[in-house]
Amino acid sequence: MAITFHYCNSDFEIISNILDFIPLHGKHTGVKMACKFQESIDNFGIPKDKVFTVTVDNASSNDTMVEALIEDGYLESGEHHVRCFAHILNLVAQNLLELIDDVLRQVRINNKVIFFSHSISISIAVPSD
Repeated sequence: MAITFHYCNSDFEIISNILDFIPLHGKHTGVKMACKFQESIDNFGIPKDKVFTVTVDNASSNDTMVEALIEDGYLESGEHHVRCFAHILNLVAQNLLELIDDVLRQVRINNKVIFFSHSISISIAVPSD
């Protein structure tokens, strides 16, 4: 798990840095991630009230993590849970590609049906005994 932080300096420039890389062994549960997040914030001496938002993808474990951070006072409310726009955009693109693939597959099937329905029929007479 990586924690990055962003803030404005005294010249109102946005500063972005990596705060911590945290190896997570075993299952990545929301509670485990919340504990590791809190440990990191506390180890760096960042007051709870300075954590404004948490941006994560749409995994349900992240929802659980945010709920735990709210309960422990690291976030004020669920409104401070920001879903990653790049991840959402990727999901939309994947769904569109699936839809396009389904449409193209249907067009290919329709073209084959049209081809066979317009092809020449050949009748073969089989002599009877």
